[in-house]
Amino acid sequence: MRPVVKEATATVFVFGLVEGRYCLGLVFHPRLGVWIPPGGHVEPDETAAEAALREVTEETGLTAALLPPPHEKLPDGYPHTPVSPPWWTVEIAVGPDRHTPADHVHVDHQYVALAASSVPAETDHPFVWRTEADLSEPDAIIADARGQARALFGRLPELMLSQPGWPAGNRHF
Repeated sequence: MRPVVKEATATVFVFGLVEGRYCLGLVFHPRLGVWIPPGGHVEPDETAAEAALREVTEETGLTAALLPPPHEKLPDGYPHTPVSPPWWTVEIAVGPDRHTPADHVHVDHQYVALAASSVPAETDHPFVWRTEADLSEPDAIIADARGQARALFGRLPELMLSQPGWPAGNRHF
């Protein structure tokens, strides 16, 4: 039996303030025919966190900041450089793609981020902002990300309160 090829990928649940409401940004994946959170392969010279931010910019034109997940902080004086941890790390079985011509596995590092602006730049990827209510539509988001997106919308109030500099006024979630 051949060993399974595993490739590091990064996915980003990127939220933005759109007309006074927090929304989730999604891109259309032409091969899969569905709306998905931005993401892609980790390049050899970057961390998964760096890939996450690069993919957001490449696919949406947005600049974003990663939100730290609940996790244990390293002790003071730890001698190595910490890397932004993902919220989740999962293995996703996938078929052949541009990177690998056979079935393989994506070890997907899934992040949560806030967009600095709600106005995406022109890119090759169709882009849409979705509200929490939009997620009820069958084609609003890829099925395997729907539960995570709903859970994150449920946590937005606490996440936004912990982010200095983000709008503190009329918060609609």
